[in-house]
Amino acid sequence: GFGGTLEEFCRSDGGDGAEGETPFDRLVLLCVHSHARFIGDASIEDIRRMHRYAPTTLVSLPCCPKFRSHRDVGRPPDVRYEDDCVFSACRTVEIWNFEGGDGNQSPLLMDSMVCLEVGKDG
Repeated sequence: GFGGTLEEFCRSDGGDGAEGETPFDRLVLLCVHSHARFIGDASIEDIRRMHRYAPTTLVSLPCCPKFRSHRDVGRPPDVRYEDDCVFSACRTVEIWNFEGGDGNQSPLLMDSMVCLEVGKDG
């Protein structure tokens, strides 16, 4: 395993993309109640560059007001919603999409999201 910050991970060999073709169709960064900062060596631009600008989705479920990904990403999320299926007072989900190497966002339709209600009768 790795012990350290996201920025330290990106500076290590673990942050480098494999040689040749990108071995995946989409890079997904999942930050659930995370205090990770997307700055310095761990900026979204640098992470995407390390992975050959693969289409990227950043999903953030922030827990503290001072850790807001949009400040580091530099733009508001493409999608933002309250997820009633998250069993926490902090249930705002923020999603950014980056397609290809051009940095343009691609809107993610809310119709493609599913929330399963657990524990309801009927």
